This record gives sequence, C-alpha cells and structure tokens, in this order.
Amino acid sequence: MAKAIKSATGKWKIQIQVDGRRVSRTFHTKGEADLWAAKQRMTVTPATVSNISLYDLCVRWHERYADSRKYPIRERQRIEWFKDDPLFKTKLKELSGKAVADWRDRQTTSPATVNRDWNLFSAICTTAIKEMDLLVENPFAKAKRLNEPPARKRVPTDAELQEIRKWSNDHIWNVIVFATETGMRQSDIANLHWDDVRPKSAILHKTKNGDQREVPLSKKAIEAMGERGLGSVFGLKAPQINYWWKQAVLQARVDGLRFHDLRAYACVKMSKVLQPYELAKVMGWRNLSEVMTYYRKSADDIADKLDA
Repeated sequence: MAKAIKSATGKWKIQIQVDGRRVSRTFHTKGEADLWAAKQRMTVTPATVSNISLYDLCVRWHERYADSRKYPIRERQRIEWFKDDPLFKTKLKELSGKAVADWRDRQTTSPATVNRDWNLFSAICTTAIKEMDLLVENPFAKAKRLNEPPARKRVPTDAELQEIRKWSNDHIWNVIVFATETGMRQSDIANLHWDDVRPKSAILHKTKNGDQREVPLSKKAIEAMGERGLGSVFGLKAPQINYWWKQAVLQARVDGLRFHDLRAYACVKMSKVLQPYELAKVMGWRNLSEVMTYYRKSADDIADKLDA
C-alpha cells in the first residue's frame, strides 16, 4: 500500500498507482497525505479499471517487476501464452471465481503445470491489490486449485544405469555419475563452475528455491568431474545434457526414466547413511516432510536398527 514519506523540508510526500499510472502529492502533515491517498484509492472503481483486462494487468506487472524476478523471461512467456484465453481478455471488474475455475478446467496440461501458472497469476493479482491499486480482491482466491498426483517414485535400477552406460559417451556418463552421487539437478550441474568447487564440496549460487547451498562431494563425484580447469566443470549446457541423456536412454531401451530421477536415486542412496535432517540439508529442502518422499527404509530395515 502507499506510504507517506517525510522529506528533508519537513513535508510529507505520497505516491500511489491509479489505473496503472503513478500519481504523487505533497502535504504538510502525514494525516493529510494518508487521507488523500485513501480518497484516491476510492476512485479506483470498476468504472475506472473497466478497460483493463487481466492480460493488460499481467503485462504492466511484468514491466514493473521483471528486474526483481528470478525467471522474468519464463514468466513473460506464460503471460503471452494465455493472451487470447477468455479469462485474460476479461476486464478486471468482471473477474470472478467462476471465470478462474472455467480457465482451470480448460487446461490440458498436468495439474502441476496448471498450479504453477495459477501461482504466478495469483501473485500478480495480489500485487495489483497491495501495490498497484487496481484490484480489490483476488479472483484466484475464490476458486479451487487442482489436486496433484502423488510424488513420482521412479528410481533407476543399477542394471538400467549399466545399460545406459553402454550407450553414453564419456561426457554425459560423467554427468550421470555426478548426478547420482550428489542429487544435483540438471540445471545446477550445467551451471557449475570450477570457481564454485572446493576440495570436498560445491557451492550452488542459483538453486530452484533461490537459496545458496553447499553440496558435499563423494570420491566418485570428484572423479566424475575430472581434472580441475577453468570455466564450466562439465562443459555442457542444460539442453546438451538433456539431449545426450535422452539419446542414451532411448538406445538403452529404458522406459519412463527422466534425468530428474537420478536425483531420486541419489536421495535413496544417501538416505541409507544420512539422517533425515542431513539429507534435507544436502538437497536444499526447507521442510523435513520432503525427505519422506525419498526416505525409503523398509520396516525390516528399521527393525534391524532397533536390534543393533
């Protein structure tokens, strides 16, 4: 919301967004400034914003906040993808929970993808309420998100990995081994540089959740990196890794296996020697409940520990 700021002259300046435009005034007291802002916000009625569509709002939001976003290009692509969708042609004053629910039901992508788009557009609407003064309530809060299926549990077997090895060149195989030893994502591996590698750990600066973290390196992981050099550790970009991985899996005739499943392989392997909180730290999880997806000790294994 707009906040009055006291200037060096002792006067109070306040700036608000009205219909996407910045409007500011200066007053002798903070109370006068706040009162003016409140009156201005009251003028942002459905009639004022009637010509602004949800798509227009998304574009204005992106132009204003893109520099502070982690994935601005991807978010702009999602905005443009829905440009001609009925929901995004709808004027802001006409948005409703039903309109959002109808948009949700039209989607043919996976529930996870729909919910990711939902998160983006709901966040835009929230910002439109709090900082842009273009909405009074969030229409996405009036509809129900899709239920996502249980977490994927595909983990490659040692036999499958050996078969993939037969069809892999040395470059992609080193990446595969490194992934199974560290649990690092494809993008993390592609972005890993020698400057980020320590004797027994690697520093990830840009992770999925935005946090920097250190990943311990096993002896096999260190071997897979090869001799220390300059620049990129593996010399492969994410699309190259993805291409060579898919080629090896296809020729090895291994069904239903994704590169991300190597992370699950690493998690399951580490869970046999690490405590849950240690595994969470290695993988960068903030919530220990994420560990249970990969912590696959059987009741018999736990019984053996109780008797040890």
